[in-house]
Amino acid sequence: MTNKNDPPPPTGGTLLRWAVFHEVATDLADALGAEAHAKEEDGELRRARELRAMSAEALALATAFRGWQHQDPGPDRRSATVSALLDMRVRAQDAGIDLGDPQRKR
Repeated sequence: MTNKNDPPPPTGGTLLRWAVFHEVATDLADALGAEAHAKEEDGELRRARELRAMSAEALALATAFRGWQHQDPGPDRRSATVSALLDMRVRAQDAGIDLGDPQRKR
């Protein structure tokens, strides 16, 4: 049951945007986790821990984006979180993670 004081649900375009950010963050977390696993198998445990921490960070961003499909966090938090995702992608690429072509999946 909805409360009459609740804001209206986001429009279709807004839902799609957050779903795309959620997918990008989830894919990033998966790529970082896979690379961490490879580093563990190679015995590079310190590097694996760093990558696992980055993967957890990306997963937290994905969780935030998923929640935004139902509740808008406001412009400041939106901006900061999207910036964090973009910065994380750059950090991952700088760490040698192959993120592939984001258009490839569409």
